Amino acid sequence: MAQSRFPRGSEVRGLAFPLTKGHEGYFPRRNAGALRQSSLIMILGTRKGERVMLPDFGSNLDRLLFEPNDVLLVQQVKEETADAITRWDSNLVVIGIAPEINDDTMRIYIDYYDKREVNQNTRRTVLTLGRV
Repeated sequence: MAQSRFPRGSEVRGLAFPLTKGHEGYFPRRNAGALRQSSLIMILGTRKGERVMLPDFGSNLDRLLFEPNDVLLVQQVKEETADAITRWDSNLVVIGIAPEINDDTMRIYIDYYDKREVNQNTRRTVLTLGRV
């Protein structure tokens, strides 16, 4: 019997988004870092109302993409990002959100840590919306 590289209970593991075919097949295991990244992309990249059985899942960041670039927009992006992450991934604690908004692209730098980690190291994820 083959022994798992991830002993039970030692690390968070699962399927990450997007699904890709690797040397383990279509559903390779992902480590905790890949799962955190995947979770943030899924939450913030999904429009509210897009999921049939979960109409409140996601965020309204896409609606803010072409609003006038001012201080109010930066605050709205921060609030929408923090609210969505807090509501849909209770394991992540948001430390800081820094939007960078250009004419047709919005980059959101998210600093956070995972409550499930022993060390609770701060991590950063960058989400890019708009024309990439």
